[in-house]
Amino acid sequence: MTPEEKAMTVPSLRKEGNDLYAAGKWFEAAAKYEEALGLLEQLLLREKPGEPEHTSIDLQRVPFRVNLAQCQFKLKVGRLHSLALRSSLFFFLFFPF
Repeated sequence: MTPEEKAMTVPSLRKEGNDLYAAGKWFEAAAKYEEALGLLEQLLLREKPGEPEHTSIDLQRVPFRVNLAQCQFKLKVGRLHSLALRSSLFFFLFFPF
């Protein structure tokens, strides 16, 4: 994939990730955000630090990192909630009041 193709792919990955997030598919959304971050990282390596192009690409990574963190939070909270429900069910079944 050329650098131009990578740069053009990033916005569509963001939209796909946002759509998946809105649908509650946080794992799949996180994968899209990670893919976009990987492409941006490749583009970033081609530029000199301090140059306007480098700064522009670097700033593009911020919303992807925030979105990825939100997905990871949702996934972790979901696992904790599931664990809490299973624990409650266990105690209800084996230690009835």
